[in-house]
Amino acid sequence: MENLTLETLPKAFTFLTNEVIEIKRMLLKKSNEQPADPDRWFDLNELCNYLPDKPARATVYRWVRQCAIPHCKGVKKLRFLKSEIDLWQKTGRRKTVSELSSEAAACLKKRDGKALPMIVKYCFSALKFLIQLGKLIQLISQYFMN
Repeated sequence: MENLTLETLPKAFTFLTNEVIEIKRMLLKKSNEQPADPDRWFDLNELCNYLPDKPARATVYRWVRQCAIPHCKGVKKLRFLKSEIDLWQKTGRRKTVSELSSEAAACLKKRDGKALPMIVKYCFSALKFLIQLGKLIQLISQYFMN
């Protein structure tokens, strides 16, 4: 098909028609194939291999403990839904105050109030930190004002 002449035109046309038919067949075959299952479940090792930064198992356990990653816990097994992991990665979404408070309430209900002293302790620690931070900001602003 390098030199196209009137004599080779019917042969070239047939060749191109066959190529178009083949491309159409391949596209139809590809469109009929099932897409990758977005609701595939990962176990811990599969998740570690799937995530781009390949975190250690201990890191994922920490994320689960902190409720920083969407997960389901069955009988002694953690499972992660691929579609939720993809969404979690794409959005980098932080939970709202209402989501956090409902989770805290569920945690307290689950532990029958055993977590309350720990929560109060952390709240006081955070309050002390904020007070110290405020004092530090005042000192810095006074330093730069003079």
